[in-house]
Amino acid sequence: MHPFSVLALGIFVAGYITARWDLVTRLYELAIFAWDHGVVTRTAKGFAVLSIFYFLFIIPINLIVAREINSMLSDGLLRVFWPNDIPKSTSPGVIVGWRNSEFDLFVLTVFEHVESRNVDNALRTGILFRSSPHPISRIMALCGKHAMHVLGSTNPTELPTAFSPSHLYITWNPSSKVPRIFCPPETKLSIQIITFNRPHPMRMQYMSLRPISLILEDKPSNLENTGEVLDDFEQAEAYSFTKGTDPPGNYQPG
Repeated sequence: MHPFSVLALGIFVAGYITARWDLVTRLYELAIFAWDHGVVTRTAKGFAVLSIFYFLFIIPINLIVAREINSMLSDGLLRVFWPNDIPKSTSPGVIVGWRNSEFDLFVLTVFEHVESRNVDNALRTGILFRSSPHPISRIMALCGKHAMHVLGSTNPTELPTAFSPSHLYITWNPSSKVPRIFCPPETKLSIQIITFNRPHPMRMQYMSLRPISLILEDKPSNLENTGEVLDDFEQAEAYSFTKGTDPPGNYQPG
């Protein structure tokens, strides 16, 4: 090694040791100063006060919030609208439909022998409707709905350990009339499956944009509204008797 390089390396090492020793000395002096002037004591008192505040206020508030969330979930009702024409298949599939809210789902169809992530990607990118003869965006706008979503899976090979309304797991029993939704008893969530027949377009049946509410209310019925409903029924019967076909009208899922 060149003598100049050795000299430069020695100067660097000496300077580094001196600076490091000076830093250690300054830190030691600072610690002595803090101890003599009670800085350490005040810091310990502040830490103790913050710890007490955390254990007395933050943790109880967190427990209260978690309890309220669980109580809201336990008092909830999960409603699933299920078409009657969906085949009762035991094959695994992906449920597709609309999510009106977190606990209000409307099933449209079930794709069998496909992966959930592939269907979700096809819905997001629009690949699923690429060959559609009708404008899907226009149909969605007229129906007042947004894009469809993956609602869950049917006949999974393994059931999850916890329930989540964001992805339902449904199993079909050939002898049963309605599907069975995986929902452990500890969730304390009521499930309501509403089956319905799809409207027949050749019989002038359609889904009403203002359907009849399925929520029963404890209010007295209005006689005037009742009379209007009876008049509508009489007109529908007269039309059916004259034409010999099903009368046009709003088709309500039941």
